[in-house]
Amino acid sequence: MSTNLTQQPSNNNDDFLIGDAVVLDESFRNGAFEPFDELCYVLEVYEHMVCVLIRFGKLTLSKKFVRNASIAELNAKRRLTAVELAVGEVS
Repeated sequence: MSTNLTQQPSNNNDDFLIGDAVVLDESFRNGAFEPFDELCYVLEVYEHMVCVLIRFGKLTLSKKFVRNASIAELNAKRRLTAVELAVGEVS
């Protein structure tokens, strides 16, 4: 019986799979506009880069600017602020 790709264990925490829900890191956003608060989805994965689908197209950037979305962010369907993540509040 074969295992689905999304069920396979990852050897590295910063590995991404195609279709993963991710958010752009605060250091990348740097006060940027609202579309970067939305969830993004991984389209392609390279050695040090990742291509993500955002509302207005595709964006290829370093893996250090992308992190997997938390459960709370998946439920909220948006990137949560550091305060919201710490407190656990979702509006």
